Amino acid sequence: MDAGTGELLWAANNDRYRGESLAATQKHVIYPNGRELNCLDYASGQRRWPEVPSPSTGQRKPGRLSQVTFILHEDLVLEAGSNRIVARQAKTGEVVWEAPTGGRAMWGRDCFVARECVWHADGDGIVGYDLKTGKPAKTVDPTSVQ
Repeated sequence: MDAGTGELLWAANNDRYRGESLAATQKHVIYPNGRELNCLDYASGQRRWPEVPSPSTGQRKPGRLSQVTFILHEDLVLEAGSNRIVARQAKTGEVVWEAPTGGRAMWGRDCFVARECVWHADGDGIVGYDLKTGKPAKTVDPTSVQ
């Protein structure tokens, strides 16, 4: 929808979309449909890549993607859920890297992007995973922050 005129620019029909998680930039719109991840072109609404299962959720079960948070950062789609973070190329859907998050289950709200890292609080600290490699790059001890 055009914010200035209210004109509908395009509409995507997906009867399984539940509205729990959606991420958008001026290039992409990412959303789950209950089982798979979808990516649309922001300007046209055209599908950028086929629906793909999300490796961050493990086995496919209806509704599982509602527990995953999606972050779009530049040309990366970051999936935060279960006990891992998955980074995909927004243009193709190809997995760039996967990083386990200390073996602890995480909530999507425990994930954010800052200073070229995707950060996750895992109970022992806050770990920053390098956006390019997925390797732990920085750790913050929350007890030392005032």
